Amino acid sequence: MKKLIFTLTLSFAIISCEAPQSASADPDGRSLIDPTEMIEVADAFNAALTSGDIDQASSFLSEDATWSFPNGVTVEGKEAVTGMMANVNQIWTTIDQYSGDTVHLGVTGGEEGSEWKVLLSWGQATYANDANSITVPYHQVTWFTDDNQIGAISGLYDRTELVASYSEDPIK
Repeated sequence: MKKLIFTLTLSFAIISCEAPQSASADPDGRSLIDPTEMIEVADAFNAALTSGDIDQASSFLSEDATWSFPNGVTVEGKEAVTGMMANVNQIWTTIDQYSGDTVHLGVTGGEEGSEWKVLLSWGQATYANDANSITVPYHQVTWFTDDNQIGAISGLYDRTELVASYSEDPIK
């Protein structure tokens, strides 16, 4: 994992040397933003998941929230995402999205009237219960609404160890 973090850090250092200094320099209008507020929401959301407080975690989601998984499944709507979180939380007593050193980057873009902002996160996620503890490296994109609710989550990680520990995959 240290090699992954070092590689990501080195990549960002190299890229930042050539990164545009203003939104007008990026042909797609993207720019880096202070991710502090988004990190606070993501941290509170993850703390609620880790503690098993699904109602609290759900309160951070917009009504039309979606959650996309690396196996191609997308759960759509706050009610469906909340149900999925409750189901997965019955399998894992600990779900810690930020169990290691997590790197965040805030990005915004879009045209006037259709602006967007995302929190890009890289780190480790730990899933544990009485029988298993699995830590996997992940990459996550969390889209935020104008009122700082989570509008969408897209996670990229290797699900092999997780799926092997299920009697039936809850994300299908």
